[in-house]
Amino acid sequence: MKVLLVLVAVLALSGEAVNDETFRGRLNSRGTQVVENMMRSMIRRVNDLIKQHTRLNNMRIGPVNVEGFRVRTLDTANVNIIMDRNRLGVKLNNGRVHLTAQLAVYINVLFGHIRVAGQFDTYGDAINAQLDTGLSVSGGRFRSQGMGCNLHVGRPRVDLHLPIINHLANMILQGLMPHVTRAVCTGVKKYGDGMVNSVFQSVPTNINVLNLFRLEFPVRNFRSWSRHMVAGVGMEVRPVNNQGVNFSGIRRLALPEAEDGHHACASVSDFVANTASRTFLPVGKSFSVDVGSILKQFFGSIFNDKVFVQGTLTKSPTFLAEPQEFHFSVAASGRILDKDGNVVPGTETDPIEVIVRAPNNENPMFSNVKIEVKGPIAINVNLNLSSLVDMLLKFIDDAFRGKGQVAMQKRASNADIVRAINEMFLGRLFSGVRLAMSTRHGAVIVCLSGNPTAHATNIVYNALRRSFG
Repeated sequence: MKVLLVLVAVLALSGEAVNDETFRGRLNSRGTQVVENMMRSMIRRVNDLIKQHTRLNNMRIGPVNVEGFRVRTLDTANVNIIMDRNRLGVKLNNGRVHLTAQLAVYINVLFGHIRVAGQFDTYGDAINAQLDTGLSVSGGRFRSQGMGCNLHVGRPRVDLHLPIINHLANMILQGLMPHVTRAVCTGVKKYGDGMVNSVFQSVPTNINVLNLFRLEFPVRNFRSWSRHMVAGVGMEVRPVNNQGVNFSGIRRLALPEAEDGHHACASVSDFVANTASRTFLPVGKSFSVDVGSILKQFFGSIFNDKVFVQGTLTKSPTFLAEPQEFHFSVAASGRILDKDGNVVPGTETDPIEVIVRAPNNENPMFSNVKIEVKGPIAINVNLNLSSLVDMLLKFIDDAFRGKGQVAMQKRASNADIVRAINEMFLGRLFSGVRLAMSTRHGAVIVCLSGNPTAHATNIVYNALRRSFG
């Protein structure tokens, strides 16, 4: 019996831990490969920059004059992503380096000095390194919990072009190399945390909604995981404001796993939308609409009175994601106000609830939207809103294609919406974009596939090149 109770408690705690996640991002195997290939390509270009710009001439280090120094070979492009157990980073395998320096030492003698000079070549093969950082959450933001650094040079050697001296120099190098790699990692750990935290501080955690209010989304907990070239992160985010919010009654379901057919997927719980609604549009919040101005548009000078319709929320807007369908509902009571803000007698109404159901698996989309009105009036209608989507997509086509007037045609399909998003946001950055959206019980899943274009890589490359001066 005790064993059964312990098992039930463990399952309950594990279920609660899973439910803590309201957002989950997943990089599938093909997406991981694309990211790593992009990283390798970028690192090769950075290596070329280092070889091109890392040159020294006539620098003095103690008694030694460095008359010339350059990087001849630098191969560090065999990298892999690390994303596991709240540690993020990269791993380098089988790197190679070849450095050349022209060194000279001047020895003072009676009538002047003697110059002893030569070329000093340093090689490193089978270089394996790992650089990662532990992540924690503090004050609603990510924070580095300590840099991890591991550097190993498998076959370090020097060539002074004199066999006897080479042997002695390589004996010394073998003894010095562990101290050198430790010193490098010590420097990385010393400055790495500050660099990572400065990046995290610059990542916004709020959204300005139409200049009406700001949604703050602090991160409450975080985890990362990886297996078989699939990596993911999960976190709990919920909006906050300066007042306490009652979250009771908002469903909070475990996030489903996304499928593997795309490069990357994100799952968002409807708990996020509903907590945002409860936070900024709570029960009792009032709003008003200037109906007089609207009526004047239709009736002109016949209707000159200022009339306002004021509503008070009796139920916060609720968004529910169900299999292949969106549900939305809101309820409010209403009254009419005169130009002085007084309630017109006899105009107060009992709460009216509006319920909208919109399947998202139809083509064209939103062609069968069901609207139900409950309360003092009861209405049930089916609307075809695909024409509205057509109009919006037509505006996007006209703006981004520059074709002027285009004959109206049905565009409210998944493929056309993907095309519109690609035109607005992704077209210059990714090629072969595929976008898919689906709903499960309690979550919306958005998946994306696409290959970075030359324009996208050039943006990063040019920023790196500018940093070299």
